[in-house]
Amino acid sequence: MSWIAVGNIIIINVIVWIALSLFWSKWTFKLFKPWLWLETKKRKQLHKDIEKMESASNDKNRFFSHWFALEQIDNNQTDGIILAIGAEESENARMAAIKSPDRKVVVIDSFENEKIKLVRENCQGEVTENIVKIEKVNEDIFRRYNNIVVKKGKIADKLQELDDKIALATIDAVDYDVLKQSLSFVYDHLSPAGLIIVHDYNHNWESVRSAVDHFEASVPETFVPLNDMYGSVVLAKNKK
Repeated sequence: MSWIAVGNIIIINVIVWIALSLFWSKWTFKLFKPWLWLETKKRKQLHKDIEKMESASNDKNRFFSHWFALEQIDNNQTDGIILAIGAEESENARMAAIKSPDRKVVVIDSFENEKIKLVRENCQGEVTENIVKIEKVNEDIFRRYNNIVVKKGKIADKLQELDDKIALATIDAVDYDVLKQSLSFVYDHLSPAGLIIVHDYNHNWESVRSAVDHFEASVPETFVPLNDMYGSVVLAKNKK
């Protein structure tokens, strides 16, 4: 057998191995979903639009974490609205509106794209600056849901317009002051056993980690990390 033939066999085997690896990784990724999700689907109790959201989601861990959070506040009959601060994506608020149709869902954001300067210093003292674009969804995507209320404007100002108890709040903001104000406001209005989910904690936003850590030091509860793509954390308020 010539070296060319041997080389071709090796190349074919490598290609087959890569193809099988991709197939198995994708297949198992789709197969191993939370048991409760599969059981709910089997009983035909999942809304078709939520099933479509799951299929389209690029971060399954984050999706299922929010789905379980909604399950928990409904099962515990936790009093209050569902609040979404920040609108880089629409999935969580839309899922909440469908899954909890009797609750008011409030979305707060400026709905204006932003450019944020990210400054980092490595171990050698070298400082680099990157401009990160934060793109917001179109607010009209929420207006088709009867129980979603959109509050467009400065987050700190719009929070002051709320006087509701909060059952679940998701916060997706990277500005230190905005995040710190949001956490304080939400916690003060959070029902016992209510949940706060903060996005981007275990990512490269030092402002998020700093704001969450400073806030956490002022309350008796602890944030617990979630294993989603950008490292969300969740806090459950103590029952009184």
